Amino acid sequence: MERKGRKIDRRTFMKTTLAVRAGLTMKARVSDSGEGKLLGAGNPGDSMLDNTFNIIMKRMVESGQAPHYTEIAAELEVSMEEGRKALHDLFSAGVSGWLFPDTDYITSFAPFNNLPTQYRITIDGQQKWFGQ
Repeated sequence: MERKGRKIDRRTFMKTTLAVRAGLTMKARVSDSGEGKLLGAGNPGDSMLDNTFNIIMKRMVESGQAPHYTEIAAELEVSMEEGRKALHDLFSAGVSGWLFPDTDYITSFAPFNNLPTQYRITIDGQQKWFGQ
């Protein structure tokens, strides 16, 4: 995969894609420096942050679009306000990405961008993703 003349880490992207397609959860870890890291497959009984991370990543891989917090709440089987809090808690924990300023909309969730950028990602002839 190319990103405006630069290579995208296809291995990481494909590892994430395959894990999501296999129905595995992906664990997010935040280091002491505040940097978000993808650890790999986790268990369905993982924490709320891990489950929120997995819901967002799964949706981004499958559709190329980030979910709204109401969709996250529905998948977590919690109230809408708890879903919104889970979303904000995940980004506050330092996961690589950000919300659009003063909103609850996911703008970027590494390695994806929810808004179109000049960095188009095409896999097997499908272009439904944008890179950061």
